[in-house]
Amino acid sequence: GARPFEAENLGEVARQAGARLARTIGTRLRREVRPTVLGDYQTLADNMARGDIDFAWTPPQVFVEVFERGGGMLTIMERDGRLTFEAGVFVRDDHEAQELADLRGASAAWVDRQSASGYLIPYAELLRELGAAPAPLGRQHFHGSHRVVTEAVLNGWADFGASFAIRNEAGELSACGWEELAPPDSDGLRPIAFLGPIPGDNLSHAPNLPHGVVEDLIGVLESLHEREEDRVVLKDVLGADRLVHGGFELYDVLVEALQTIRDSDG
Repeated sequence: GARPFEAENLGEVARQAGARLARTIGTRLRREVRPTVLGDYQTLADNMARGDIDFAWTPPQVFVEVFERGGGMLTIMERDGRLTFEAGVFVRDDHEAQELADLRGASAAWVDRQSASGYLIPYAELLRELGAAPAPLGRQHFHGSHRVVTEAVLNGWADFGASFAIRNEAGELSACGWEELAPPDSDGLRPIAFLGPIPGDNLSHAPNLPHGVVEDLIGVLESLHEREEDRVVLKDVLGADRLVHGGFELYDVLVEALQTIRDSDG
């Protein structure tokens, strides 16, 4: 999502947050909801596809895989009145690049192969801009978090990086990885492109979850923002203002990016 969990925030913090959300949903649903925390995106997708998990908080790229394997969407997160965010490609202030076309042969710092803003969307756009062959970029490293990507560019270990970005209607940045996650009092990074829009993370359900249960879940989730005590949980745990059923078409850009990368891989 727009403000993803960093590795150091997982573990016990995630378990406590999951338990808090499960209690809230379970109370409204009038049935037990047992929370589970998994270590990586692929494990989450596999568990969802097998039906070992009934529903889950899924980043956009994981939802695409869950959907391709028979799952479906419950609700998408709305934050600051928006269902989407962007990927920002950034460089050091002293780097000569002014646009994506200037990055041919440059070294890249990516988050994860399944990160929408930290790899999939910007890499697919670079393939379209620069061409897939010969290899358009120099060294590419996956660092595992938006924070480390920011530090890699700041320290000159990579020419450019990519992270999440949120802009208001005037195009002004209200949040982005390279500012929020940089070391205190550091500067010297600037964006050269904003790409998207990328759909926000969502709550999705496993294949073959009974239709009645799906409908009940959607009803509960869509109404969580209506009660103050539930709205606080929604904001604290998911960072969302409300949950909305719909927005399926927003995932087209991500599906296209995945296909572009697959085509380039042969």
